[in-house]
Amino acid sequence: LTGAQPEASWWTLAGTLAVVVASFSYAAASLIAQGRMAGTGPLALSAATMIGAAVVLVPFGLVQLPSSAPDAATVACVVALGVAGTAIGLLLFFRLINRYGSARAALVTYL
Repeated sequence: LTGAQPEASWWTLAGTLAVVVASFSYAAASLIAQGRMAGTGPLALSAATMIGAAVVLVPFGLVQLPSSAPDAATVACVVALGVAGTAIGLLLFFRLINRYGSARAALVTYL
């Protein structure tokens, strides 16, 4: 139970609410993707998702720019996580939705 502790702050409750809203958004996105991707391939959906996320997140990143540029190893790690962890993951996820439907594809999140 979040927020029931006397020492819990507003930020604790706000963080828990953000997790709940994200969960509902994740479920809604799967249903919306299944309904709208009839003529669209997984690669196009993955690219659109990544571009949309970049458009939303870049302004927040620009506000928090570090004082010095990161080294090459750090940049390589971020690129590897973005490509391997996110882009390929989204590509596989949208392929699952396309082939098996959103209900079965959502089961992947429970693994």
